[in-house]
Amino acid sequence: ICGEEAIIKKHPGAFFGTPLLSYLNARGVDTVLLVGCSTSGCIRATALEGMQHGFRVVIPRECVGDRTQSVHDANLFDCHTKVCDVLPKSAVMGYVDGLPPAAKRARGA
Repeated sequence: ICGEEAIIKKHPGAFFGTPLLSYLNARGVDTVLLVGCSTSGCIRATALEGMQHGFRVVIPRECVGDRTQSVHDANLFDCHTKVCDVLPKSAVMGYVDGLPPAAKRARGA
């Protein structure tokens, strides 16, 4: 997206070996919303790293995917029970819509 910060990563997790932690901390971010592919690799690794760094991590269920549905479902179940919140997209969008405008601008929403 034009004007958005791009983080280049070489490993499954978005935090390891990248400036993402510093970027989020400098902006006072406390919650990470994860979307993308693949649930069993990059999403799961980033969720675990985010939780280990003290962020509330949220995965909108309809916004992630994997090669097979069974692997996808098993990883979402495991992430939800151990690492983060896995919520319907509508609940996540309700949360984002409820943020004050200044918080949305500061956090890039």
